[in-house]
Amino acid sequence: TGDAQLRLQYGDREADLTIRSGINKDDLSYFAALSFHDVEPAAFATSLPPQLSAITALNMPLSGEVNIHGKVRGELESFDFDFLGAAGKLELTELYREPLAVSSLRVRGSATADFSTVHIEQAIVDLGDATVFAEAAMEPSGDGEGVRLSLSAHMEQFEIRELHRFWPVSAQPKARKWVTENIFGGIVDKGTIDLALVVGGSDDGGVVLEKLEGELAYTDLEISYFKKMTPVVNIDGNGTFDRHGFYLGVGEASLADDIKVTGGQVEVVEMDKKGKARLVIDVKTGGPIVTALKVLDEDPLNYGDKLGFDFADLGGVAVADLHFELPLIKGLTGDMLDVAAKAKLTGVFAPKGPFNLAVSEGVLDLDLNRADMVLVGDVRLNGVPADIVWRERFKPGGKFQRRFEVKANPDNTQRVALGLPDLSYWVKGAAPSELTYTVAPKRAPKLVIRSDLKPVLVRVPEAAWSKNPGEPGRLEIDATVLKQGNLIIDRLNVKTGDADGTAKIEFLPDMSDISRVTLQDLRYRGNDVRGQVSLLKNGGYRVDVKGDRVDVRHFLTEEYEKISTEAGDGNTDKKSRPLIIKANFKEAITGEDRRMHRGAFNGSYNGRNWEAVVLYATLGEGAELKVNYGPSAKGYELLVESNDAGQAMQSLDWWDEIQGGSMVIEGRRETAAAPLTGNVWVKDFRMIQAPAGIKLLQIITLVGLPAAAAAGEGISFAGLEGSFTYDDSVLTFGEMEAWGPVGVYVYQGGWMNFSENSVSMSGHVVPANTLQKLLGFIPFLGLIVGDGLVAADFEVSGNLDNPTTEGSTFSLFKIGLLRKLFRVEGEPEEDQPDDQPGAEPPIKRD
Repeated sequence: TGDAQLRLQYGDREADLTIRSGINKDDLSYFAALSFHDVEPAAFATSLPPQLSAITALNMPLSGEVNIHGKVRGELESFDFDFLGAAGKLELTELYREPLAVSSLRVRGSATADFSTVHIEQAIVDLGDATVFAEAAMEPSGDGEGVRLSLSAHMEQFEIRELHRFWPVSAQPKARKWVTENIFGGIVDKGTIDLALVVGGSDDGGVVLEKLEGELAYTDLEISYFKKMTPVVNIDGNGTFDRHGFYLGVGEASLADDIKVTGGQVEVVEMDKKGKARLVIDVKTGGPIVTALKVLDEDPLNYGDKLGFDFADLGGVAVADLHFELPLIKGLTGDMLDVAAKAKLTGVFAPKGPFNLAVSEGVLDLDLNRADMVLVGDVRLNGVPADIVWRERFKPGGKFQRRFEVKANPDNTQRVALGLPDLSYWVKGAAPSELTYTVAPKRAPKLVIRSDLKPVLVRVPEAAWSKNPGEPGRLEIDATVLKQGNLIIDRLNVKTGDADGTAKIEFLPDMSDISRVTLQDLRYRGNDVRGQVSLLKNGGYRVDVKGDRVDVRHFLTEEYEKISTEAGDGNTDKKSRPLIIKANFKEAITGEDRRMHRGAFNGSYNGRNWEAVVLYATLGEGAELKVNYGPSAKGYELLVESNDAGQAMQSLDWWDEIQGGSMVIEGRRETAAAPLTGNVWVKDFRMIQAPAGIKLLQIITLVGLPAAAAAGEGISFAGLEGSFTYDDSVLTFGEMEAWGPVGVYVYQGGWMNFSENSVSMSGHVVPANTLQKLLGFIPFLGLIVGDGLVAADFEVSGNLDNPTTEGSTFSLFKIGLLRKLFRVEGEPEEDQPDDQPGAEPPIKRD
């Protein structure tokens, strides 16, 4: 054995070395132990053998020991080393482009005789702000080509921004570039790495990554996933990585200032596939809706512009799962960023939501991605409870770009609040409805409404039609939304038990009223009509219709009087809408077995009264009917003419007891609401016994029935004339007389009340043949009975449909009236007294 102390001088530096060595003469083995101090291996780079060239990577002063064992005539058996390094650099050019600054290190290991294999059993590297504990090896690769380098290390408490110093540049360079540039804040509390490289083993002599895996525990990481977008910050969690990717678990984090991240994963995947590496972020968040959606409105997503409203106005809370994905390639653009969000939104409110409707009390589910969005849930729209489905397509193509589906049960006020047309004039009550609004490329938006009309009152006063609550009914609307925001209802169909109609409806620009209705096909209560209804400047309507059949019976009932008021509540003090009507029809039904044909009707209604009516029609057997009513110099005048009085009266549902004859009725009134007074003339007609008649023939029987009447053919009259007054459903008779084989005189004061369906009148019947017999047998009868003759008195009262008729055989009838009844020439009769017997009109009931 022996010891030696040497001082080594190289360049301007010096180093002390101590050598202890020995040889065993029995087996010719030897050993040598070299200790040194402040030796810089890099200074000997040109003089060291190739086997020791790796030590020059330690560009720092070294102190330590080297122990060698071997045989004098054999190979080196072991080479052990234990180095301590001072401040300097690690120059690992195969792994890092730049040297690693080192505060201190300790390396302990061994090598084979030819230094083809080197094992570092322990390495402790103080990097100043982090300490690396590692094990490493250098050995020939399995196929003998190249050198295999392996490293197993762990670090504690280093800043993630220093990751680029430790991630080898040759290990997934594209992923390394993105990770080291976009994970820019936070501390790695502990990290491990297992790395294996083959240097010089590939065809191009480069570096091949065999193994890369490790684990990380970190706090306060900050990850930016796309330029200008809000990063995920304050990330706490644990993660792993391997040669395929980075997998960072997210325990807690923040997105913007007030969005809490409660879990998730940040992954860089498929790093080992050329051109396929990509970033995938999935996080669970909770916080204000406005902040969460502002993130989705940032460049390059801009969902606010796509959806058409400002997210800044939104309120409420969002609990969301957010997904971001992008390729890690050069030249990345916004179109390459994939985004998805699934969220539960509660307490949603927006002063100006879609269609400028105020949204409140929303509970919604959001499903959003780059291709489309679906928003489903319950909200209040301008205070109206509704279920909504909002579908939005962000990519071109498909049947629609935007679609809103709303289910609600709005009443009259709520329909207006939703911006729908005010239909309160026609519909009263809440109708379960489904609304669909669709926006498609290059087409005007479409609105579809489907409503169940069963719970509501539906009425069209102008058409004398209504549907009561509880009766089945269905409303279908297909509409076009114009650029100005108002509607055209291309198709409105109402179907009930007694009606089925289709119309096109146009509204005023402010949607306050209907401007035009085109009736394409309307069938109800026996009516079959087409035509157009247009809004007038006074708020009324002009109605131009024609049809195969019109049933006017419904306009002649009390029901029509009720539903024709503005409110439909029976308040007759309220006006309904004014009307101007022009109608042409092939057939008009006026009553049971009553018809008019080829008719034309023109009328003007001021909301309470008819101001003008013109009617021309052909009656059942070819006769004509003309009705003309309108303004005159002194008020209003009425003229009714027909060459068949019987058919005219039957068609107008006035009287069934007359056949044939010609008729003229004239009337006048001072104002449209004043009583109508006038006269009636009928010539050459026949009176027959009819079920609904006033049964005068029963009275005539008492005084001698003519042969024709006895045979059931009725009684012919040469004429009838009289006066009348009509006021508020009450027809009051003045003096009425008919002449022929039988004379009939009605005292002034008889009346018919059509609203109460009642009648009261009285008069005389004088049969002409009886009179002739009396005059033949008793020439001086007038001397006996004075100026009167025997006649029959009658009274009619009760129900109009089946009145009670009473009469007596004996009464005195004045000669003057006989002359009038039978058109006898003679002296003018004296004026009748004002106190003639007769019935008073009924007192009107409230």
